[in-house]
Amino acid sequence: MQHLMAVLDRQVDVTRKLISLVPEGKENYAPAPGFMPLGALLRHLGESLGFLKMVVTDGFPSQKDVLEAQTRPPQSATPSEAIQAIEKNYKEFRELSEKMTPDFYNKGIVKTPFMGDAPCWLVLAGGAEHLINHKHQLFIYLKLMGMPVDTGTLYSGVMIEKSKA
Repeated sequence: MQHLMAVLDRQVDVTRKLISLVPEGKENYAPAPGFMPLGALLRHLGESLGFLKMVVTDGFPSQKDVLEAQTRPPQSATPSEAIQAIEKNYKEFRELSEKMTPDFYNKGIVKTPFMGDAPCWLVLAGGAEHLINHKHQLFIYLKLMGMPVDTGTLYSGVMIEKSKA
């Protein structure tokens, strides 16, 4: 569990930094028709850590409820709202995870809407993967918007200084 938490700590920190680079008022930006608007992506990033809390509390909605929710128009968030949501959801997940036993993490089975019954560690790893995937999506949006981002920004949240050689 400690290794997963180290990965999540880093990913949450970098995601927060990337979100802070989003210019206010660009929530309707989408790279092309059919792509998720930036504001919806920000909201999704802010709420995605709630998924991790559902693993620990066995609080997943039914598959039917999830599919129904996906038919509704996506809701939007500003960069500051997304950062607040990430901080709140991750803090709550960290508090809940401290109560998780190693036995449950390693051997416990969680009922999920799309993975069926799966080991706790696998579902939590999937939650981390989900956050990372959308962090990369945000990075691409920022790049397409002409924001100053590079590989350093993607992996550490800080631009790599160009050598002056």
